[in-house]
Amino acid sequence: MSKKRARLSRRSRTKAHTPERAKSTGTPLPVSTGDGSDPEQSTPDRDRGDSLTFRQQSAISTIAAAPSVTQAARTSGIGESTIRRWLEDEDFRDELTRLRQEQADLASKELQGLLTRGVDVLSEAMNDPDIGVRLRATRYAFSFAPQIVDLEKLKTDVQALESASTLDPPGLPRK
Repeated sequence: MSKKRARLSRRSRTKAHTPERAKSTGTPLPVSTGDGSDPEQSTPDRDRGDSLTFRQQSAISTIAAAPSVTQAARTSGIGESTIRRWLEDEDFRDELTRLRQEQADLASKELQGLLTRGVDVLSEAMNDPDIGVRLRATRYAFSFAPQIVDLEKLKTDVQALESASTLDPPGLPRK
């Protein structure tokens, strides 16, 4: 559909929902539900008990995976301004955050599985008959040593903080 036709179509939909236009055309106005919700959003486009429209639900996984709003618009076929408007909706943002966290958790689990395979490959390389390969594999393995030491120290510090936070405050009887 051309931009001009889309604009005209949008105008006619908007005009149909004005009181003057409704009287002259016989088009009924959207009925308010009285609960403060938007009558446009209480149409069959929304599932009962769910705060996202069918269109939002269909596009949210594509939007979550996209690196930018512009790319999300291109990939999903939904206008950039529509996506930006959706991002102002708290329910949409919450669902998008939940979905992105779910994707990050899945990616983390996948990486953990790959780490085990990577360690196996590194171990094999350290047993290679070529001394050059063994030295490179050893140097590579040792390059992670400072990070591993830092992570272990951080883990110990977090455990100490957790155990200190569970202690009863002074002056209160123990349970």
